[in-house]
Amino acid sequence: MRHCWTILCLFLLSSLSLTATHTPASFLDPIKDQILAVRGSATVFDVLPQRTASEAVLRVGLVEEPLYGSVAFFGTDSMEYRPREVDCGQTDRFIYFVETSAGRKEVEVFAEILCESLTILSGFSPDGDGINDTFTILGVENYPDNRLTIFNKWGEKIYQARGYQNDWDGTDEQGRPLYQEDGLFYYVFEDGLGKTFSGYVQVKR
Repeated sequence: MRHCWTILCLFLLSSLSLTATHTPASFLDPIKDQILAVRGSATVFDVLPQRTASEAVLRVGLVEEPLYGSVAFFGTDSMEYRPREVDCGQTDRFIYFVETSAGRKEVEVFAEILCESLTILSGFSPDGDGINDTFTILGVENYPDNRLTIFNKWGEKIYQARGYQNDWDGTDEQGRPLYQEDGLFYYVFEDGLGKTFSGYVQVKR
């Protein structure tokens, strides 16, 4: 009888130990993410930052809605955040969950809402990780007749596109990677409505 009681005690202690070390998914710290958005324009991004190749997304959904905009999911791969036109200069926040083959995760997003209708980012890193891989001009979709021209440090034109759609990945028009010591290239962006923007963009490899 004493032997049976000892086994029962060990079983109960083992159960208590397992219960004490288990952390429910809802109490795990969410993944932090930051995005830039132009008022009234959509910013599209991957639902799971830095996902592994073997990690399949099964289901996504909102946990906390944004205060200054709206969120839409495109299947289980990508999503968009669209701030309202009147709320520029604010920082919005929302949380969504992602259920994958590896378990449930929550992502907390902080969205900085820019007031300018067109914002040209100063650099990108075309390393194939799905994050900041191309030269991005926020709000470019509002200027369909735009033209982008890229020059190297010797003033030679190396890339040009009409109706640019944030897809230059640091290659020339034949798709060959471009290299410079400092990674700086000069751009000229014409919005198609009479305004021209120019400056330097850094390609970090």
